Amino acid sequence: MEGSGLTEHERRALAEIEARMRDDDVLERQLRTLRLEPEPRPGPADLLRRPRALLLILLAVVSLGLLIASTVTTLLAVVCAFVATWLLTLVVAVRLPGSGRRRGGHR
Repeated sequence: MEGSGLTEHERRALAEIEARMRDDDVLERQLRTLRLEPEPRPGPADLLRRPRALLLILLAVVSLGLLIASTVTTLLAVVCAFVATWLLTLVVAVRLPGSGRRRGGHR
């Protein structure tokens, strides 16, 4: 196939569209900062560097210990401590994935 295959009118229209796109500063910035490759997912070692992830791991271990202790004993204080720790663990776990989105803005 020789040539562009466009008529003179289509080439002028295309040139006008390209000129308008070059003048659009917002579009130019978006195209300049466009990432073609997705960000790598954090591995276990990366998660351990985050304080909230460490807090979640600590709370999960304490919750598991209190769960075992509350099944062995029937003390109300141990059961209440387990419930409180488990709820706190759930709150931290739910907020953990969203912490990076607030920092980086929306896409």
